[in-house]
Amino acid sequence: MKKFRNLRTFLVLLAFLGLSISVNSQTWYCGDTNVNGGANVTATLSSGTLIISGNGAMANFSTISVGGILITNAPWGVHQNSFTTVIIEDGVTTTGSGAFRGCSNITSVTIGNSVTTIGYATFEDCIGLTSVFIPNSITSIELSAFSNCIDLTSITIPPSVTNIGHVAFWGCTSLKKLILTNSINPLTLGEYGSGVSPFYNCPNDTIYMGRNVNRAYNNNTWALFGTGVKHLTIGNSVTFIENTAFWGCSGLTSLTIPNSVTIIGEQAFNSCIGLISVNIPNSVTSIGLGAFSHCSNLTSVFIPNSVTSIGHSAFRNCSKLISIDIPESIISIRNSTFENCIGLTSVFIPNSITSIESGAFSNCSNLTSVTIPNSVTTIGFDAFRNCTGLNELTLNNSINTLILNSNAGIYTPFYNCSIATVYMGRDVNRNHNNDTWALFGTGVKYLTIGSSVTNISGFSFSNCSSLADVIVNRATPLSVLSNIFASVNVSNVNLHTPTGAECLYATAPVWQSFNIIGAQRIIIPSAGSGGSILPNTTQTVNCGQNIPFTATPNNCQEVNQWFVNGTPVQTGGILILLPIFRKMQRYRLLSKQ
Repeated sequence: MKKFRNLRTFLVLLAFLGLSISVNSQTWYCGDTNVNGGANVTATLSSGTLIISGNGAMANFSTISVGGILITNAPWGVHQNSFTTVIIEDGVTTTGSGAFRGCSNITSVTIGNSVTTIGYATFEDCIGLTSVFIPNSITSIELSAFSNCIDLTSITIPPSVTNIGHVAFWGCTSLKKLILTNSINPLTLGEYGSGVSPFYNCPNDTIYMGRNVNRAYNNNTWALFGTGVKHLTIGNSVTFIENTAFWGCSGLTSLTIPNSVTIIGEQAFNSCIGLISVNIPNSVTSIGLGAFSHCSNLTSVFIPNSVTSIGHSAFRNCSKLISIDIPESIISIRNSTFENCIGLTSVFIPNSITSIESGAFSNCSNLTSVTIPNSVTTIGFDAFRNCTGLNELTLNNSINTLILNSNAGIYTPFYNCSIATVYMGRDVNRNHNNDTWALFGTGVKYLTIGSSVTNISGFSFSNCSSLADVIVNRATPLSVLSNIFASVNVSNVNLHTPTGAECLYATAPVWQSFNIIGAQRIIIPSAGSGGSILPNTTQTVNCGQNIPFTATPNNCQEVNQWFVNGTPVQTGGILILLPIFRKMQRYRLLSKQ
């Protein structure tokens, strides 16, 4: 027996050294005798072709090391340089583990329609293999099945395959085209550790994905087919794009998602820096967290009304994204969804949104205006942090209070923004009532307070030293705290009130300190030709004051009527007390003698 093993090793060494051993025709039994029918499986080597035939499973084979290279210990291993073609005929059910490992001269393989499993390392290190046909009977391609087949350029996986083991095609450095034919059954890719996947170290650049593909372990993050994908076609049988499926595929420049897809998984296209535009079909209901994060050349995205959930950071660091319309099917803009989208100049927030979470638009430095609909009830801290171009903010009218959240009272929703114009159409409070930060930053110059506002929280506009104009749309002044405009010299701030309400604001606490436009009246008295009037010069008086005018008729004259702006207001009498309450800003007083 020892002599036989030594002879076999010698023959293998000859084969490894490339020395051909002349074989006319030879047949071996190679079945798994532990499986029904396995004893009937044979291998016949003839004229450069090795044919596996019979009914049943092939046996599993160990390997031997020759010069540090592992090759099969199957009986044909010593003749590995004598055949280039392997044919596994119908009737055989499995290929044996390690059966053709290291047979470097094999160039093509045909597998019969009865085979269900391609075993462990069956064709590993078959470095000359250029083509293999996998029939629709195969359900499992086990680990290392084709690893290091460096001349294999393309592979088609039939719909029958439901599992591909980890490193199944590892090191197939010429494998560029992968076709997963259409199937309603998902394909599971095995893995070893973190990132050692079936296609590890393969340069796949053309993918047809005709079915759902998932990992054996969902917590790992490797790209399904490697990061070299440039051309991707997704078939109509696909309903779910797996988490991190194409993460880091920087050469992917276009993407068409079919109407069959309902879920785009987490980080699915993260760091696909070649993508320019994405059109999401109206079949999609969910876009996972970070799905398009770091797609730095993405300029446009269409999101349909079918989408009900957009995960946090979904478009984070899409620095060239110009505009975005959020559909009305979304109720929350999640954390950091559009963070660092520095090219974003406009965003439409629909009336379905109830919350804008922390960091949602932070560092969107080219965003110039934002309208917050009345449906929004909370805005998270840092939501618009460092939006240094944000100049105009509109809070639409609402009877519901808007809550602004802060982190330790420092990082507020509008931290480090340059908001100059604010329309505040609703009550606004902080999540911590004892905080004193200005609601919209300290750069506010023009403020409009809507008629729906019933309360203004303390310190709302503190330190807004550039405040120039305030418009209030309430006929009745709000009762407000004196600290609302803390450290603001309001006497230099113009206050515009509804017509006829000037005098009410002129006597209201806090508001009376403003420069109330229309609260002063200019009176130009005139007595006519029949006498004189005192005072007889132009008078400027404030709302709420009364000013007396006395007429002195000439001899044989008497006062007939007093007129204000051409309207008679008093008949006779030499004295009129003119209360300053009317709407017009200038009075022309005339006493007719």
